[in-house]
Amino acid sequence: MLLLLFALPLASSSQIVLLLSMDLNSSMQSFHISSNYTKIFMEDNWKYLEDTIVIKNEQNFSIIIGPPFESLCIPLASLATVWNIPLISYSCSDIKLSNKREFPTFVRTRSTILRTTDIVWKMLLKFGWSRVVILAPSCDPFSSTAEVLEEFLTLKSIKVYRSDFFKTTFYEEKKKIEVKRNELLKAKDLARIFIIIADEQGTYSALAESLFIGLYKAEYVFMSIDFDETQLQLNNSFNGFLNIRAKRGSRSDLLKDAISLFERASIEAKNDNLMKYLLNSSYGDGITTDQNGDIVTDRVILNYWNGSWKEVFNQSVDKQEIVRTGPEVIHWPGGLIKPPIGEPDCGWNGEKCTSSTWIVGAVIPAVILLSLLLGFSVYKINRKMKLSAELASTAWKITFGDLDMSKMHSKSNFGSRLSRDFDDSTENVDQTLAKAKQKLKKTPSVVKGFAVSEDLRSTSQKSSAETELRKLNNQPQIFTKIGRYQGNIVAVKMIQKPYIYLTDEIIHELNAVRKLRHSNLNPFIGACIEPNKICVVSQYCNKGSLQDVLENDNIKLDWIFRLSFSHDIAQGMAAIHDSPIKYHGRLKSSNILVDSRWTCHIADFGLRKFREGERLYNFGDPAYYYQLLWTSPEHLREDDANRTGSPKGDVYSFSIILQEIIQRSGPWGNSSEDTAEIVRRVKRSEHPVYRPKVFPNEGEEEICDLMRLCWEEIGAFRPNFITIRDSLTKMNKGR
Repeated sequence: MLLLLFALPLASSSQIVLLLSMDLNSSMQSFHISSNYTKIFMEDNWKYLEDTIVIKNEQNFSIIIGPPFESLCIPLASLATVWNIPLISYSCSDIKLSNKREFPTFVRTRSTILRTTDIVWKMLLKFGWSRVVILAPSCDPFSSTAEVLEEFLTLKSIKVYRSDFFKTTFYEEKKKIEVKRNELLKAKDLARIFIIIADEQGTYSALAESLFIGLYKAEYVFMSIDFDETQLQLNNSFNGFLNIRAKRGSRSDLLKDAISLFERASIEAKNDNLMKYLLNSSYGDGITTDQNGDIVTDRVILNYWNGSWKEVFNQSVDKQEIVRTGPEVIHWPGGLIKPPIGEPDCGWNGEKCTSSTWIVGAVIPAVILLSLLLGFSVYKINRKMKLSAELASTAWKITFGDLDMSKMHSKSNFGSRLSRDFDDSTENVDQTLAKAKQKLKKTPSVVKGFAVSEDLRSTSQKSSAETELRKLNNQPQIFTKIGRYQGNIVAVKMIQKPYIYLTDEIIHELNAVRKLRHSNLNPFIGACIEPNKICVVSQYCNKGSLQDVLENDNIKLDWIFRLSFSHDIAQGMAAIHDSPIKYHGRLKSSNILVDSRWTCHIADFGLRKFREGERLYNFGDPAYYYQLLWTSPEHLREDDANRTGSPKGDVYSFSIILQEIIQRSGPWGNSSEDTAEIVRRVKRSEHPVYRPKVFPNEGEEEICDLMRLCWEEIGAFRPNFITIRDSLTKMNKGR
C-alpha cells in the first residue's frame, strides 16, 4: 500500500491532514500554509480510507482537507461526521453532501449543480428554448445531478426528456454502440437541445456518436455541465459546443481555496466552534459559502470554436441575470452564428403554421421540386450514358499471356515482401516473433545525413518480425511477382481466389482505380480476370517497401528524410480520401513502396469488390493476427467479412506507420506481447488505451504528439489527412 507521510509537529489548535493525489504535490510547492499539517497521498481506492483512520487514531487530527477523488467523498464525509471534525473538500460535487442533517461537518470549495440549474434555465429562457434532452449515466454524481436539473427545469415549465444513451453496460461492444445511436435518434424527435451530464469520457462518447449519425449539425444545440477540472479537448468537428462551469475550476485552485478557507475561518474562530465560521461565510477573493457549506461562485458559459474556448455568458454571485461577455458572435453547430430556434419551423405539432402558410409553403416547394426533378432527369440520362461508356471500356483489362515473367528471377526482391520459398520451421511462432523484435530493437540511433549501400535491392541484413513470421508459415507474404508488360517492368500481385464474376460495380471500381493518379500513389496498370490467373498489375518500385527501408541497417535516415516519408504518405492518403475510392482499408508499411528517387507511393488501394472473398491467412494463425496490427479498434470489433475500413481507420493505421518511422522497427516494435494478445487488447478498448510503447527520447516531440493524436480510441477525434499533411509540412519547415 502506497502511503507517503510528511509529518510536522502539530499544534493542538490546528491539527490538519491533507489528502492529496500525486499530481497535486507540485501545486503544493506554490502554496503558503501557515498551519502545520500532514500529507497523505491517495489513489482512487477505498483502502486508502483505512490509512486515514490509522492516522486519526495515532495523531488525533482535528480537520481534514480532501479527498482528491469523488468516489471517496461520501464515505469520508460519513467518517468526519462520526469523528465530529470539519471536512473541507476540493473535489466532491455530489449534491447529497449538501444535506446538513446527514453531513453536518462537510464544507466544499467545488461547486455543485444547485448553483448551475439557474444559469441553465436563464439561458434556455434567453433563447426561447422550451424542450431539452438530458444525457446522464445512472451512477452518482451524474444521476442525482440530472434529477435535480430535471425537477428544477420542469418547475420552470421546461419540458425535459431523459435519454437512456448511457444505459448500455450490459450489451456487448458492437451492440452497445448500436443502442447508443438509436437512443440519440429517438431523442432528436423529442427536443433539439441536448444537455450532457457526464465525465470527460462520457461526454466524448456522446459527441462522437452524435457526429457519426449526423446529429451534430445546425438546428441542434449541445452543451455539457462540467464535472472535470480540466477543460475538454475537442477538434473542429465540434465547433459550437457549449460548456457550463464554475469560473474557478482547476483542482489546484480549489485546493488552494480550501486551505485559505480553513486558515481564514481559524483566525476568526479563535477558540470558538470552527464550523460556525465555515458555513454561510465570506472571506473575499471569491471564497464565500452558503448555509450548506457549498461554495458560492460565479458561473460561466464557454463556447468552443476552432481550437479555443471563449466565455460568452457570465452569472456572478451578486446578480440574478446572465450577462453577455466575450466575443460579439456566439458560434453554433453547423457554423451558424444565429441561435437555433430549438424546434421545427411549424412547432412540434404543426401549431405555428396557418392554413394559408401551408398553401404557400406547399406550392413553392412543389415548383422547386418539379424543377429539381426535371434537372435531375437530365442529369440521370447524361450520367447513364457516361456509365454505359465506362462499362464498355476495357482499358484496364490485361491478358495473362501478355505478361512475360519467364526472364525475371523467381526470387526477385521487390522490397522484402515478394513470393519466396521459405524453409519449414518447428520453432514456436511467438518465440520466433519475439526474437525478431529483439533484433529490431538493436537498430542504431539516428545518424544525421543519408547514406545508401551500393545495392539497395538486396535483402535487408536485419530480418523483420514479419519476415520471421512468414518463415514459420512457409507461405508468401503478399504473393507478388515481377514481370514485363509492354516492355516495362511491373509488379504482378496474384489474387487468392479461383475466379471472379465481373459485375458493373467491379468494372466501375477498376476504372475508378485506373483513373486515380497522384505523385504519391502507385499507378494501377490493369488486371487479369482469367480463372486461376486473377492478378493486379501495377508499377514496379525498385527500392521495395517502406518497411524494408526502415529495417535496413545500411540506410541511415535523419529526421528530415523521415518527415519526408511521412509527408508523402499523408499526401497520397489525402488524395485517396478525396477520390471516389474514399479510403484505403489496408494501409500498412509493406503497402507503401519507395521508388528510385526515394519518394513514397501508396499501393494496394481500392478494388474492394474485386478482392472480395480473398483470404490469405487462416483465422487464429499468428500471420492472421500480424496483418491486423495496423487495424483500428473499431474495425477489429467487426466481423472479418465486414471489415473493409474507413477514413478514420486509415488515420489509425497511419499512426502505427509513424511508430515504425520513429523507431525504425516493425509495428509494435517495443511490445513484448505476442500478436494475438496485442490485437485482443486493442480490440477490447482498455483504459488507458493500449498502444505501442514509444519513449520520449526516440523521436521528435511534435511527430510523437501527432502519432498519439492519430491513434485516438474514438475515431471522430482523429485528425483527417489534410490536417496531418499540413502539420507535417510545418514540422519540416515547409518542405
